[in-house]
Amino acid sequence: AVGQSVLMQAYSSAFAQFGFTAAQLLLTRSDFYSRERFRNLFATMTTLLEHGAIPIINENDSVSVEELTFGDNDMLSALVAGFLHADALMLLTDINGLYDANPKTNPQAKKYTFLPHITDEMIEAAGGSGSAVGTGGMRSKLLAAQKALSFGVSVFIGTGRGKEALADILAGKGDGTYIGAPFPKQMQMHKQWIAYHAPVAGTITVDSGAEEALLARGKSLLPAGVTAVSGDFHAMDVVDVVNEKGITIGRGQVYYAAADLEKVKGLPSEEARQYSYLHRPEVIHRDNWVTLRKESVSK
Repeated sequence: AVGQSVLMQAYSSAFAQFGFTAAQLLLTRSDFYSRERFRNLFATMTTLLEHGAIPIINENDSVSVEELTFGDNDMLSALVAGFLHADALMLLTDINGLYDANPKTNPQAKKYTFLPHITDEMIEAAGGSGSAVGTGGMRSKLLAAQKALSFGVSVFIGTGRGKEALADILAGKGDGTYIGAPFPKQMQMHKQWIAYHAPVAGTITVDSGAEEALLARGKSLLPAGVTAVSGDFHAMDVVDVVNEKGITIGRGQVYYAAADLEKVKGLPSEEARQYSYLHRPEVIHRDNWVTLRKESVSK
């Protein structure tokens, strides 16, 4: 309880030098178990990021009980990356990646630059913490990487030294090991989840103007273009989008619950956004949209 405030003072001071605000989020596993708390967490995180704040996430150790703990921040980061559909997860440590043996004791150990996945054998072979700070160690990071990969999030394990370290990691030039697909493909993986794996909770019908905007102009779906709502879906559920002829043109994650969207369909964005789960005007943002019919019928 004492340490958390001291830690946030350090983060706030460091980020303030660059004009950023640091925001603290303390979580327990129950935040992921409860649907309502899960959605509130997503909304809080998204709003902080939209306003340029830097979320600092830690386990709420002062109130957690054993059965609701994450074990360490590596696993917590994997769960957060998964529920945010993050582009990438970077696990920074004092060793520059994964090796086929312990590089501290075996000078012949060979480093892995890229791995398609984490095997159970790798986890069994990993030792404990090799650092004087933090919990976990390489085994912890491998378990977290395995969990993140199961959510479709690619992982980097390595060092974070240098002023451009994070930019270099995102650019594929990090000093460590990349696991899973290359980072730039993560948005496409999220869209693959929407298109092929996510359960469809309802249907939205749009007018010809919205159809043309979605298919031909790469725009988001706004309330003004919605003409009908079917199904009892919640905000952030995946829904099908059909045109006036009943043809499915795409699929996406919706920012409105069905009951709220029914109230605001056809309205201007500013009037509708108060009913949005994230207080955003879009019904479906372009980043959460997948086209299932390439050609527009609006010629």
